[in-house]
Amino acid sequence: MSTTSTAGWNSRASGGPGSSPTPRPSWPRFTHRARRLGFHSVAATPLRVRDEVVGALSFFLDGPGTPDPGQLRLGRALADFAAIPILQQRELRRQMRLTEQLETALESRILVEQAKGALAQRRRITVDEAFALLRDHARSRRRRISAVAREVLDGTGELSLSEPAEPAEPAEPAEPAEPAD
Repeated sequence: MSTTSTAGWNSRASGGPGSSPTPRPSWPRFTHRARRLGFHSVAATPLRVRDEVVGALSFFLDGPGTPDPGQLRLGRALADFAAIPILQQRELRRQMRLTEQLETALESRILVEQAKGALAQRRRITVDEAFALLRDHARSRRRRISAVAREVLDGTGELSLSEPAEPAEPAEPAEPAEPAD
């Protein structure tokens, strides 16, 4: 097969002058199948949006050689047009993944906040102490804090709402304030 290049096009032709009529060792099955289907050459151009290549557009020809200049211009125009929706689809998928991640983070945050409040109320501890209890429990078991929070709220985990809080150290009595002069 011979290779020619014309203004962003790469072409491979088989059976033409200077080309080999046998399949190329790097693509023997493809070449065999393409020939069996009646294709003798292929031309390809990148699908680009600005400087980003998002794919390639290939044209299979039923005769040896390369496309004529008019076909090359038409193919380039098709490639330029086809690249735009591909890039838009990629951006849409990226935005959808980000939206899902943000929704999951928000749902996790809500669960953790509810579990903190429930633990604080039932165990008579501060919200910060409830969070530390959730966090420490999750870390010591290598689990997500949102999973532990869900179990606390469902009553299905090791950390329950009904366990008494650790006894707090008695606070030092405050010194009486001296009267102001």
